Amino acid sequence: MAASIKRAAQQHGCEATVHCVDISRQARVDLATSKVRNFYLQQLRDGLYDAVLLSPPCSSFSRAVWANFRGPRPVRSSLFPRGYKKLTAVERDKAILGTLFADFAGEVALLVAQGVATFLAFEQREDLGALKKGPHRGQRPASMWQWPQLHHALEKGLRTVAFHQASFGVPFPKPTRLLLKYNGPLPSFVFEGRPTFADDGSYEGPLPAPSEHRYLGDRAMLCRWLAEILVSTCSATAPPTTSSGRLQVPTKKDLSYVTNEPEGPRTVGGVGDPRTFRMATGGEEGCYTRSCMRQMWRTWLEKRGIRDEKLLTVTEGQPLYLRLLRALLEAAGDPDREFLLRAEEGLPVGILEPLPRTPHVCEEQSKWALENEPWEESQAWVPNYSSQKEHADFVRTKFDEDVEEGLMEKMTLGEFKRRYGEHQAIAVLAVIVEDEATGKKRVIHDATHGVRVNHRVLCRDKLRAPGAREKKQLLREFQASGIVAFSVAGDIQGLKGLRFHYCAPGSILV
Repeated sequence: MAASIKRAAQQHGCEATVHCVDISRQARVDLATSKVRNFYLQQLRDGLYDAVLLSPPCSSFSRAVWANFRGPRPVRSSLFPRGYKKLTAVERDKAILGTLFADFAGEVALLVAQGVATFLAFEQREDLGALKKGPHRGQRPASMWQWPQLHHALEKGLRTVAFHQASFGVPFPKPTRLLLKYNGPLPSFVFEGRPTFADDGSYEGPLPAPSEHRYLGDRAMLCRWLAEILVSTCSATAPPTTSSGRLQVPTKKDLSYVTNEPEGPRTVGGVGDPRTFRMATGGEEGCYTRSCMRQMWRTWLEKRGIRDEKLLTVTEGQPLYLRLLRALLEAAGDPDREFLLRAEEGLPVGILEPLPRTPHVCEEQSKWALENEPWEESQAWVPNYSSQKEHADFVRTKFDEDVEEGLMEKMTLGEFKRRYGEHQAIAVLAVIVEDEATGKKRVIHDATHGVRVNHRVLCRDKLRAPGAREKKQLLREFQASGIVAFSVAGDIQGLKGLRFHYCAPGSILV
């Protein structure tokens, strides 16, 4: 949704800043706590947001639990909208949490109705009234649309509409209702008006049966429509619609909408003589064009107002142009760039100084596979594995090479203890033979077993995808479709050592 809003804003010639309040992204924005709820309510009152999109969790309002007796029981109904009086502890907690979210959403809707924001879209499943079949036939499940705050919001000028999400491209009906602060036109398959019910509580309208009105299109159409009416409302422009009132969704041929299309023709595979190319050579020193390229980047950045006297300076002990990399990332709008400046003096290990967060890029990690339990003792010195003794000469030669390259530092045990004091651990070593034929070996520093250093290093950014499985799946899809695709794998020797560790007084060294 955030990407759709930003694209729509770009089309309208403006820029949108999207703030997502989602506990799955950041554990600290838990709306179950009153402190967090009051914080966002105050920000709304202060006028910090132009538009609000609400989609509170609705598991305790689900109609699915009414289908039979084989799953969890309902925790509320239309007669007891805030929860039944007789519930188990788990069911009571579920009902209370759902009620908290519903109350908070109602407060936000009322604030927007009073004028604290320009646009509102509050999404929940439609209230379909009494059940027509099943063991609970005739009973009416609870719905957030029965909440009094939402009725007050409608009285203050907001509008409510209903539609089947199948009309926006999803492969199932999913009747949905929106509470909107928006005065523009609606697509023909979006029906305005409050839900109406017969005397027995059964649903009458305004939404027709899904078989009577269904249009399968693009799955992302709903996000694009909401983004379009949001931006058009906030920028006081009208959203594009066809003469029939249906939202005009750009097609793949509409390059004004698909902003990532490359210019000119694209060549995928082909026949004829093999293509050839020539790489610039020059060994480790590289080719003469490197300095020209760096100067070109500097000129390009300065024209965009990004200036740094040390832009083309390499910090002593570092192989990379860290400031140049950071400036290029700034020009590209990458929020995860400041760590490159920190790398000049050294990056934290993550024990005495926690690792930083990058909330604009990654969601927050709240659980770790290696838990540092207080009752499990950490050792300061662990004997090496037997494989180290079998390849002792290789290990000593490898360490001497690393010392020569500046990747390791050689010191006596006494100096080691004086420098690092109690913040030190001597991890177990092992040697892995990666290739018997060539004799390729690798030294492993086990910072997990015994010393339990890895248990204390908590990476606070979570990256779900893309991973190895996603990449393999993409290659399989390319292969199945007949598109020529290949991946290049490379191994730069000693790459992991080409960085500084921050060694302030009291730092830990493994």
